[in-house]
Formats: sequence, C-alpha cells, structure tokens
Amino acid sequence: EAIKMDASRAQFHVELAKALMNKQGGEKEAAEALNTALKAMGDSPKLVVMLGDAYRRQGKLDEALAQYQRAVKDPKAKNPEARLAMGAIYRERSDLAKAQQQLEKAVEEFIGQADRSALGLRELGRVYQAKGDMAKAEDAFQRAIQPNGSYGPAYYFYASMLSKDRKQGNKVRMLAQEYLKLEPRGEHAPQVQRLASGG
Repeated sequence: EAIKMDASRAQFHVELAKALMNKQGGEKEAAEALNTALKAMGDSPKLVVMLGDAYRRQGKLDEALAQYQRAVKDPKAKNPEARLAMGAIYRERSDLAKAQQQLEKAVEEFIGQADRSALGLRELGRVYQAKGDMAKAEDAFQRAIQPNGSYGPAYYFYASMLSKDRKQGNKVRMLAQEYLKLEPRGEHAPQVQRLASGG
C-alpha cells in the first residue's frame, strides 16, 4: 500500500522484500519485487544486495554472485554485506583465493560492527582451514570470538578444527562448552555436544 502511494522510497521496497523473504518460499516474489524497485529507482546498493540474497536462497548462485558484484562495482563504495556473501559462495565452490580476497575486505569494512565482523572472520577461518593454513585459521577464529565472546558459531568451527589434533582435547572441550552456553539449542549443538564430551 505504501509503495502505491510513493514508489520512489527505497525503504518501502526494502520492507516489502524483507516481509516476502520471511514468508515460506517467498524468495521468488521478493526477487520480483526487488527487480521492479531497481528498474524504477536505479541501483540502490541495499536493494541489489537483497536481490542477491533472494537469488542465493533460491539456490541461484550465479545470479546471486552477479548482484553482489554489482553492489561492489564502485571501488570507493563499502559494501561488506555483499563481500561477505560473495566470500561464502566462493568458499562453498572451493574458489579459495577469491573467497579470501572478498572476506578480508569484508572484515576490513565491518570495522566497529563486532557481530558482523565475527561472521566475516568465521568464514575467513574456514577458508584458511580449507587451504590447510591452520595457524591463520586459528588466528581468524580467535579474532571472531574475541570482541565480546557472544558469537557461538565461531566456537563451533574453532573446536571442530582443533578436534583433529588429539593434543587439543582440553581446548576443544572448553570451546564446545562456551558454544553450548551461548546456543544450547543452536544449529551446531548436536555436533558440539559430542565435542564437549570428548567424542
């Protein structure tokens, strides 16, 4: 209704897309609404990133990447959300050099946003781990949990990496217990419970 009254307000389109994305299977409708908004208003980085997210949730990773790249095409523009999403897609596709490049920039651009920075550092840690650089992976995971210690997934990925080394048993249990304190019913809780009990 608000968009019918004033279609030039980017925020209205953002809110509509958020509502559609929260609806079961609403990603396709969200993508259509965002495309309509972008045609009417030109490139709004926030709308472009949301369009990338809508494609990503539909499993259309090439289309998602194209939108995230569009969101960072201006070299002076900071768009850590787009870089974080690109880095995650590149990591999933085992394009580790590109993943590392985007995630390092995302972490740089998230300065002052501890929660978002922790997310970037967690992804970066996973990239280093996939490259076999355990020292850098450990450093990234430690930095992800340092700011306020409230970002659970970093504890899981850190503990999971260390669990491959039998000598790290105590540290693995400590990290697993921290995760369970923060997210007792979190996404990784079943695996973490095994790590916490030394399994």
